[in-house]
Amino acid sequence: MGCLLAVVVCLVAARATADSDLQSDTLKGLGRVTVLVESLQPEVEREGLATSTLQADVDLKLRQAGIRDGLPGDKNLGWGMLYVNVNALNLRKGGLRSAVYTFSVIVQLSQLVTLSRDPKITSLAVTWNDAAIGSADARELSTAIRRAVRDKVDEFINAYRVANPR
Repeated sequence: MGCLLAVVVCLVAARATADSDLQSDTLKGLGRVTVLVESLQPEVEREGLATSTLQADVDLKLRQAGIRDGLPGDKNLGWGMLYVNVNALNLRKGGLRSAVYTFSVIVQLSQLVTLSRDPKITSLAVTWNDAAIGSADARELSTAIRRAVRDKVDEFINAYRVANPR
């Protein structure tokens, strides 16, 4: 499971770092963004990081950037869902619990899209993404994950600002 997670994260990270013009173009006219932070693993919460803390961090960064929160409504307004997923793996040696974790952070924006082959079909699709991997001592896990999430949200905000200059 851990090896599979590492391979998936590396593939996502490699793809995510190629922030293409197309990816940025999909943010033009985006008016409102809803934030969804996936529930953290119980082990991560035992180390001191709550899902609600990450949710508050992301909400605050978007608010400070002037990106409005909101649910889908007026189709002309533009809406997206910023999804945050964190996974952590306690590195074990010989069956003993280790004080070191490896973790992945995925931040992606999904929007309603229409199929060109059939404009009557609308679906939710990822139009922007970024990812990171890292490791931290158990005492620093909360800080390291929060920093990685903030960095990825900053990348989103920067891409948003390029696509939507004031």
